Amino acid sequence: MKVIPIYKQIPVVLQGLYLINLLALPVLALIPIIYLCKKHWKSEDLVILCHTRQVIATTLWFTVVVVGGGLMFWFLGEHSPELWTVLIMYLIVFHTTFVMIGLIGLAKAITGKTYQPYLIGVPFKPSKYTHLDV
Repeated sequence: MKVIPIYKQIPVVLQGLYLINLLALPVLALIPIIYLCKKHWKSEDLVILCHTRQVIATTLWFTVVVVGGGLMFWFLGEHSPELWTVLIMYLIVFHTTFVMIGLIGLAKAITGKTYQPYLIGVPFKPSKYTHLDV
């Protein structure tokens, strides 16, 4: 059995914590995410660096889109049943979208590949890194 060094598992742990933050323990799982991202922000390993930045980017986008959009509906609405229906649909659609992004990121982390979600990911320049495996 091949033993994988523990630092190679950082992307898997980060993506797992991201999903735990979305699905089970919101905000509580954010504490180890912030700690690990701060510790590995300038990592030499491209996969660790990529997943570190993607987890932070998707967490920030999730906060802006879901919390900001939910608050916008809440404050601009007239608190009618139609507003609640639209608000719940909005939250379900975007929460599910971010969970799927996290699942794809977890699959990429398990296989040891870099990952950039479209539209919300942090762009990586392949020309800067010669060993980029996309």
